[in-house]
Amino acid sequence: MRILFFIFILFSFLSSAQEIDLSGEWEYKVGNSGSWKSCELPNTISSILGTAPPVEYVRFRKKIDIPLELLDKKSVRLAIDHVDTYCSVLVNDDKMGDLENFFIGADIEIKDNLLPGENEIILEFTPAKWVFEKMWKKAGVSFSPARQRLDIEMHERKPRYMHRNSPDSDFGIYGGIKIKAYDHIEIRDVNFKLLSESDGRAKILIKVHADVMESGAFKFESKYFTQEEKILTGSDRDIIWTFFIDDFKYWYPKGMGDQNSFKDKMTISFRRLNDREYTKDTEVDYRINFHKIELIQNPKVEEEFSFEMEGMEVTFNATLFKNQYIADPKKQKEFYHSFLEKVVQTDVNLINVHGSGGYPENEFYEICDSLGIMVWQDFAFSGIGYPSDSVLYKNARKEVNHQMRRISEYACLLLFSGSAHIDKYFADEVMLQKYGVEKKEIKTLKKGQNDLFGRILRIALNKFNSRLYYKAHSPDFESGKTDYNFGSFTKIDP
Repeated sequence: MRILFFIFILFSFLSSAQEIDLSGEWEYKVGNSGSWKSCELPNTISSILGTAPPVEYVRFRKKIDIPLELLDKKSVRLAIDHVDTYCSVLVNDDKMGDLENFFIGADIEIKDNLLPGENEIILEFTPAKWVFEKMWKKAGVSFSPARQRLDIEMHERKPRYMHRNSPDSDFGIYGGIKIKAYDHIEIRDVNFKLLSESDGRAKILIKVHADVMESGAFKFESKYFTQEEKILTGSDRDIIWTFFIDDFKYWYPKGMGDQNSFKDKMTISFRRLNDREYTKDTEVDYRINFHKIELIQNPKVEEEFSFEMEGMEVTFNATLFKNQYIADPKKQKEFYHSFLEKVVQTDVNLINVHGSGGYPENEFYEICDSLGIMVWQDFAFSGIGYPSDSVLYKNARKEVNHQMRRISEYACLLLFSGSAHIDKYFADEVMLQKYGVEKKEIKTLKKGQNDLFGRILRIALNKFNSRLYYKAHSPDFESGKTDYNFGSFTKIDP
């Protein structure tokens, strides 16, 4: 039997790394001739101004004191979560990078540009329309205003429900802003695979994905293993070994068994190659969950498939969830807590997370894990169609890799889809007119959609983990009509 599994890992670092929280007081300036004024970040520009966002450059500035001991660290990075878009990062007037995807957190090496004492960080936002006008001019294309809006929506990588109570053109910082400094190693993520299981003894492969700032010997210790590795300096290092877990139990969905898990802490220590003693560097808390639900696919018909567990067919009672209030973390948390409380009162055991709302925060999946509620996760794509565009495809591949490293290990995740079911839009005359889509464009947009959902995202997911199940589209839950047959559907209002 093929065993499919997902593992949830919650990172909690206690390490030699240093952090400076940059949230709080900043300054902003609209345009090139405006004056600097005080503001708070994280925030949106519409909230700061109290008006609709201007079609102008907007800059945020913060001056910080950097202690000399911070510069003694091997690596100093600027980390920013949930930036809506397009933003350039400058440190002491030098451009360090561009942020073009809300779903990919910034992690920029800035040590070489820092000085002891006062330093200046600037986040410079460019209106999306200006970015695309430059792109259209270079490509020699001309669109109507409605068609321009569609092209921007399809290229901009941010949730469609980003600004539920504010203008669509709003932008800003929605997550944390920190400077992080490291001496030896930064653990980016940890993944596990179940290689085999017999008589309650499981053989597990572990992959630690890390940036190594100093060559040396590293020791990884937990209840289940002690592993020593000599690792050279470099980014995106994968440290891999195997270990065993005895008397393990599987994680089961709601109504099918218990939500079992294995919890422990991994301690990472470092020593230089000419030293004898290790020095503790980092600790990582993790929890491992395994499930073995299989997708059984009819090879001739994409829409015909079923689920099995331990040789028995599994049916689900599904519901639809559209993540909202992403611009307001507090409201977003209240929103999905309220939704999940309603789910618990039903026999629903599968949630389709609609692509228009992006990816919920980790807590959403943690709660689903604890409740035994499985998740059919759309990637964050929805709309009338996507162009055959290498820039979009490259951005999408990076997004899949980033999000998979963050969420793929949750036990509750059953299946991934390229997007919400959007074929219906091409037959909707009102929708086509709304977005200024001419009938001669439909063939090209369909090709872009098929390439993105049928090929690009599938390959990116399989490259990350070939055991993760994928469908080009999720069911059309909104209309109540779907070609998929996997159980029943219950509508739950948020």
